[in-house]
Amino acid sequence: MRHVNGVYTQAFNRRHAKLGHLLQGRFKAILVDRDAYLLERSVGM
Repeated sequence: MRHVNGVYTQAFNRRHAKLGHLLQGRFKAILVDRDAYLLERSVGM
């Protein structure tokens, strides 16, 4: 599995001109500061 992941990451990096691990860095999250927004987003889950 580690080999498959490494090969896929290398191909992805070549295709997209990226470097490093495929899932490195921070994930994209936003701060929910309003209760109404939280309620609106949680209904769709």
